[in-house]
Amino acid sequence: MKSKLFISCLLSFLLTHSSVTAFASSDTTSLKNLGDSQAGGVSISMETDFIGEGRYQFYHKSGKLIFYIENAGSNGFIYRVKYPCGCKLVGGRLEAKQNLMIDHFDPQLHGEGYGHTAKGTYEIYIYNDDGSCSSVKLFAQSIEE
Repeated sequence: MKSKLFISCLLSFLLTHSSVTAFASSDTTSLKNLGDSQAGGVSISMETDFIGEGRYQFYHKSGKLIFYIENAGSNGFIYRVKYPCGCKLVGGRLEAKQNLMIDHFDPQLHGEGYGHTAKGTYEIYIYNDDGSCSSVKLFAQSIEE
């Protein structure tokens, strides 16, 4: 019941705000029920462990983008998210239990031409300093407005 209420509140908030918001927080957010298909479709919704490093992908076709990454483990890691053309979208370090959410981001602001594109497969690269086991939650969704 709590997760349904959380999802309802989250989706209501996301659909009523059109600005881009990015923040890091130490609050833990549950993503277990966010896998339901929405207007643009869920591109990735997963929780996984990796040893030393991990590479993940999601596809974005059109519309605005919601992206969420959470360090669900006990040690920090560094992450990078790249556009399909290889340019950096976002990156940084998340300590244990921290998360980052990019809300209603318009990938088209990246521009077109000279090999740049916002449509296609986005790459997520995550690694830690000591090669140990880490845990990550990932979620990406396209929103048509």
